[in-house]
Amino acid sequence: MFGGLFGRKKEKKMVRKDPQQKKAEAMAVLNQLQLKYETDEKRIAHLDQEMKQIKLLLLKEKKKKKPDMRFIKRHLNSLKLKDKQMATYDSYLISVQKQIHNIQAQMSAAHTVELMKQTSTYIKANQPNVEEVEDVTSDLAEAMEDLDEVNNLIAEHGSTELEDEDVMDELENLLEGESEEEEEDVDVDLPEPKIATGSHAPELPAAPTTELPAVAQPAAAAPAPARVPVAVGTGGSSGGGDDEAELA
Repeated sequence: MFGGLFGRKKEKKMVRKDPQQKKAEAMAVLNQLQLKYETDEKRIAHLDQEMKQIKLLLLKEKKKKKPDMRFIKRHLNSLKLKDKQMATYDSYLISVQKQIHNIQAQMSAAHTVELMKQTSTYIKANQPNVEEVEDVTSDLAEAMEDLDEVNNLIAEHGSTELEDEDVMDELENLLEGESEEEEEDVDVDLPEPKIATGSHAPELPAAPTTELPAVAQPAAAAPAPARVPVAVGTGGSSGGGDDEAELA
């Protein structure tokens, strides 16, 4: 109702800080919280030692025959105060721990957002034009069609596929002027056998080095008896005398 009379409050414009500045401020707060956490831990440890000493004093005083009640009351009250103070520091530790966790989560979220902004900027700067992509794909498809057509033409020009019957007919036409005699007189050069030499030569067995046993010589044959010529006579005593003379 009175908004128009007194005017509207001016809305404060939020000034966006530099990401590096935000990170520096967050790190400064985080360091302070960590220091606070460590200090409170030390205070709690110190209070725990003081409480143990007070309990020992109270036990010693209690064991006496006539304990000093004023001493007991004073130290008992101090023990209660220190216990309450320790509970307070425990609550401080829990609170500081939560703050540290929240700041770390905020820093991680801010870093993630910054990366998202960088990604968006890169995509926008390098996003290809849709029409340009269509032109490139169309040109590529036409080039592939032309290449296929050229390959088909080359394949048709160099094709030598013939049917079996056509091949046999062509072979008979080629051999029609050749006679059987000429086919028989054709000299065929046979390849000469190759003698393996060097490392490829086959290994032969070594010659024997032991002496062979002696072979017995056959016995000499006995000489044949000499033949004595015998004269055959025709008759008379003179003939007989000649025969006897030759035999003698």
